[in-house]
Amino acid sequence: MTTPNVLHDDKFYLADGDLAICSAASPEGATTVFRVHKAYMTYNSPVFRDILGLPAGGDDQEMHDGVPVVRVTDSAEELHAFLDALYTPGAPTVPRWRPDAPLLLTPIMRLATKYQVDALRTHIIALIEDSWPRTFTQWLRFDGELRMLKNLHAAGLRGAEAFIDAVPEPASAIRFAREFDAPAILPFAYYTLAGIAYSCKWETRHGPFDPAVDVDSQGPLRAARWELLDAVDLARIVDGRERLIDSVQSLCMLRDEGCVRGCLTPPLRRTGAQCRSEGSCEDRIPVVAEWLAKFSEVSYFGAIRPDPLGVVENMFGGQSQWGICEACDQEMVAMIREWQTSEWESLPTTFNLE
Repeated sequence: MTTPNVLHDDKFYLADGDLAICSAASPEGATTVFRVHKAYMTYNSPVFRDILGLPAGGDDQEMHDGVPVVRVTDSAEELHAFLDALYTPGAPTVPRWRPDAPLLLTPIMRLATKYQVDALRTHIIALIEDSWPRTFTQWLRFDGELRMLKNLHAAGLRGAEAFIDAVPEPASAIRFAREFDAPAILPFAYYTLAGIAYSCKWETRHGPFDPAVDVDSQGPLRAARWELLDAVDLARIVDGRERLIDSVQSLCMLRDEGCVRGCLTPPLRRTGAQCRSEGSCEDRIPVVAEWLAKFSEVSYFGAIRPDPLGVVENMFGGQSQWGICEACDQEMVAMIREWQTSEWESLPTTFNLE
């Protein structure tokens, strides 16, 4: 039975439960009791298996409604979310790219870690990882989706939806990854954060989307929960941003006419396919270099919020104007992708993660 200081959880006080888990007291002094199944808890959690495997306390064993009691230090809210995830097949679920997903999943993840429920930990990490590319191929898909979303917002086709509510937020993802040992998302999460101005704070960017305020030459502005970061994170951002700026500045070499000529001239060809135009592609080299430069021009904002992977991807904007044969076109694509792949693979070093 309940008293003013002992409450039964609305969902997880099961009539056939044979174990009572008592939460920590709330600020008002109330303890919430969860009546669950001992076999289910011991099957999923080695910690509960060890606790319940200890010798019974005999007459001293605390009981509640005829079943033994285990007291824990977790809040009622944390326990409810944890048991909900444990008892519900496929739970928890969150939409891909939901910006507050790391914050929503953190309480469940803390208890899944504390009680060593590895299957639940793996499931939650997979949910977070789904919003952050871990390979260059995944980044290409991510970038394509992001560009489409930016265009829709910039054109006012997403209504009043704030752009930051439609894309993953990097600072909370970094905090989650570091706390729960999910390092795979860190390189690109840091990369994303390095491209967000410190002045773009999450709490000041909410409200109806306004293209006149929330868009600059780089597209819709992103924001971050900077307050979640510690000194280690901030140092990585400062160092990494400087290295990314150097990468952006080095792009002038990639779009240089001499670089294009070297790319299309044997024996340096990457694909091995020979030019099929009997020399006319060589005459187009200055034109190709001009189009590469046009579409990869870096504005002031692009220099202080560096995105070398995205800038290089912009080079494909003039691909239809290159006017070269298929073999040489593939050679140019191979050169660009080679640079991007190298940049991607260097991200752990860029942000001092190795």
